[in-house]
Formats: sequence, structure tokens, C-alpha cells
Amino acid sequence: MKSALSRRKFLMIAASSGGALALAACAAQPTPAPAPQQPAATAETKPTEAPPPPTEAPAATPEPTLAPPPAEATTIELWVQEVSIAPQKKVSADFMAKTPNIKLNFVPTTLADTTTKLLASIAAGSGAPDLAFVQYNDIVNFTLRGGEGIADLAPMIADRKDEWLAWCLKIVTTDAGKILGIPTDVGIAANFYSRDVFDKAGIKSDPESVKAATATWDDYLVAAKKVKEVGSQWILANASELFEVFRQQKGQAYFDKSGEPIVNTEEFVSAATYAQEFRKAGLDANVSVWGNEWGDMMVKRVIGTYPYAAWWDIILHAYTPDSAGSWGVAPLPGGANANFGGSYYLIPDQSTKKEAAWAYASYAVGTLEGIEAYLTGGAGLWLPGWKKSYELPVFTNPDPYYGGQEWLKIFTENADNVPDIYLTVNDSVAAQAVGEALASVLDDGKDPQQAFDAANQQIKEMIG
Repeated sequence: MKSALSRRKFLMIAASSGGALALAACAAQPTPAPAPQQPAATAETKPTEAPPPPTEAPAATPEPTLAPPPAEATTIELWVQEVSIAPQKKVSADFMAKTPNIKLNFVPTTLADTTTKLLASIAAGSGAPDLAFVQYNDIVNFTLRGGEGIADLAPMIADRKDEWLAWCLKIVTTDAGKILGIPTDVGIAANFYSRDVFDKAGIKSDPESVKAATATWDDYLVAAKKVKEVGSQWILANASELFEVFRQQKGQAYFDKSGEPIVNTEEFVSAATYAQEFRKAGLDANVSVWGNEWGDMMVKRVIGTYPYAAWWDIILHAYTPDSAGSWGVAPLPGGANANFGGSYYLIPDQSTKKEAAWAYASYAVGTLEGIEAYLTGGAGLWLPGWKKSYELPVFTNPDPYYGGQEWLKIFTENADNVPDIYLTVNDSVAAQAVGEALASVLDDGKDPQQAFDAANQQIKEMIG
């Protein structure tokens, strides 16, 4: 296998297409590879109680509007990953035209630094921005602290709470009911597929036929064998992707509610076993996901399916801009769902410009006008966490790139059907152990139960 593209190089490729939304935040790699250690909550940082809700909620409006802007001219500072800035140019320009007394200062902040620096600023009592763009699996660093240092958005969202995906808001809500962020994008998954691969395998490549041909995991296995029989094409790049989807559909968690690792349970072992059998049968291409060979195969369209979130549209346009009509989208097998990524805008308590910060965030991802400008600001689409945006034509119009398919409906129709997502500050430790165990299962043929028993014990020792 060729060496993998560096994360930086990959993001530069995506950004050069003009379409990267928030790949640093929303494109969590489906392959369970080692991730940076996330800051753990310390004994000194105890949860604080949320302030009481207002006695009377603001009257609901039929159409979301801008939050009241500040009376005086002001500039708000936003910490955002560099690849996430370009797609916001249109929505930010529209916003500043509507509210000329608010200027936006985007500060490129790497994914690894955003949460770490924000936690450090909270601890120091200074240095925080007015808005911070944080990925979904880092939110736990703030919810477990009771939201300490982060403004409670519950009063602003209260009368509109049903407009957002419930599971998406749950991730950013503390035990005391504080809502720490406004959702931007979510990572609900489906199968992007190559019509060429299915056609060559003798499987009708229209979306309904592919949906029927891959309705269950057994069906997917049959389709994979047909694809392989053609030669020099495969239904999947790497069986590790299959493992991640398969185990997520039974619940996304590395730990139980008491903090004990559970990576040797039936959910993990059966997922690894299925992936191992898939590899032994030669049904995956066995190439490094995000690697050079993987990218070449995407261009040549010899991989049949890509189980990813809606943001994968950005990747396809970046790698294969001239392949209109060659792609389609179908639901994942098994009648369930998985989630790869998501992000939120958080307002630190230190900000003295909270009204202005909320005005921009709520316009960009909480109004039809704003979200449309944001969605169409780059070369590729993604799925917002705000359900009212699904009314926009972009979600229902036929897309020539996908052969006239109304492909985003696959995601919006499954938006509420996501397994319970339980996150902890030790997930990166667990992900590394799981990634190593899976590699031993797929590459060395190790018994899945033994491999994941060892991983479970390794996690216990690492977290003490």
C-alpha cells in the first residue's frame, strides 16, 4: 500500500476546489486511526449549574430572523479551521452587508489547537475568541465541565429548539440543560456509489436498484462478489470502513456510562469479524484510505461504494470534477445509520460581544437566507443540523452530477435516524487501541475476540 496523503495535503486539495466547508471539523476519518489526545477534565473543573431559564420564552416567529445587532460598531473574532473560511465568504459578506456595524475577523486555527487553546483560555480567564468552531467529538470537553466558560445558548434557542436535529442538540447540551453551541453541519452517512462499477458488475446502477441490491449486509456481500468477478474493481476501498459503519449501527460508544471500556463487546467483535471475512474473500481493494492509490482509484472509478457523510460531495468534486453523471447515492445497508463528523459554533463567556457573535452564528446556520449562502459558498454540499434548511431547493432539486438524482434526500430522510452517540474525553485513547486491534485482525488475521480483548485491557491500563 502506498503512503497516505498527509492530512494537510488532503485539506489543501479540497480547499483548492473552493468547496471545503469544514473538513477539519466535519470529516472525521471513518477509519479508526490514532487521533490526538484530547484534554481531559481535571478534578478542579467541576460542572457548574446552568442559569435559570427566562420566565417567559420569546414569542416564536414564523421565519427565523437575525438576532438584535449591537448598537455600536464592533469586530468579532472567530477561531475557524482554515479550510472552513473560504466557504463562509459569501454568507459573511451578506451578513456584513445587512449589519454594517459588525465586522468579522476570521482567525485560522487548526483543529488540534481549537479545543486545546479554548480550554487554556477558559482556565487563564483571557484570550478566548468571540466565536469558536469546534468539532462534535470535542464538545464533551465542555459538556463534562458543565459548560464552564461557554455561554449558554438555551435562552436564544428555546422557542426554536425543535428546528434542530434532537440528537445533534443532545451532544452539546449539559446535564443541567445548558446548550453550549449552535449546530452547523452533521455527518449522517450513506453510500456514495460509482455507477460504472455497478454497471460492469451487471447490477442496475439507478439509485432504486442499488438501494435494493445493497438493502442488507448479506445483499451487500452478494453485490461485492459480483463486483469482484469483473476484475480490477472492488466494492470498497478498505474493510476498515466497513467495520466502522457496522459497529456504529449498533451504537457509537467506546465506553459505558460508568467509564468502563466496551470495545470487546459483541458489537465490536462482530463488526471486526465481518470486516475480516470481507478482507479474506478479497472483496476490498485493501488500499490506505486517504492514500495516493486510494485517490487514483477514485478518479478511475474502480471502487464501488464510499460510506461517508454528505460532505463527501466536496471530495468527489475535488477529485473527479469532470465525472458528472457517474455517481449516485443509496442508503447504507442494514436499515440504520452512522455519523461521521459534525461541528458547532460556541460563544465563550469571556466575549464582550456575545450579541454580535450570536447574530452572525444564528444568521449563518439558522436562517434560510444565511444557510443557503453558506451551503452554496463552495464547490460541494453538506448537511446542516438545522432541519428547516431542508426546505431549500438545493435539497430537492435534481443534481446533474449524480445523474439527475435528488441525492440529498437520502440524508434528510434519515436525519433523525442516527444511533445514540455517547462521547467521552478518553475516546481518542480508545480509538487508537481499536485501530491497532483492527489492523491486527485485517492485516495479520488475528482472532477478533482476542484482539479486542487485548485492546480493552490496553485502554484500561492507559486511562488508569
